[in-house]
Amino acid sequence: MAARKPPAWIPDRPDPRGAPPARLGELLVGAETFMAQKTGAAIPREEWRRLVGPKIANRTRVGRLYRGVLTVYVATSAWSSELSFLRQELVAKLRAQGREITDLKFLVDQIETHGVKRPRSFKGPAPLAELPAELVVRLQQIDDPNLRAAIAQAARHSLSKPK
Repeated sequence: MAARKPPAWIPDRPDPRGAPPARLGELLVGAETFMAQKTGAAIPREEWRRLVGPKIANRTRVGRLYRGVLTVYVATSAWSSELSFLRQELVAKLRAQGREITDLKFLVDQIETHGVKRPRSFKGPAPLAELPAELVVRLQQIDDPNLRAAIAQAARHSLSKPK
């Protein structure tokens, strides 16, 4: 009976009977390629980083290649717009590396940004401030109730401190 080769990513697994161990570099390259295949990425992460640079790589994730169109997941719609302007340049870089890519498709997805600070979320408007007594007295001198209310509202917003 022939020995069945295990479906692993280790290139040429060493013989368990005293053969020299596999080199770490070979294992890591094999692991990166294996993970790209398992996740459906057409290009391994580090190769993508070398091709597009760290700024773009930190905000994107490579998806599948289907009929020459590479799907690239981006962190935000702003990045999708920005990268669409760079589409031709990125396709040219990928083709120069021997990739059979004719176009890129950008999809917004949750991307783990590596080392990039995300903007703080909007916490809502600040609570409205109380008006000083002398301003309340002056507002009472305005005859038009709509104008008086609008000025009071504007003053409360102006005096409020942001969160």
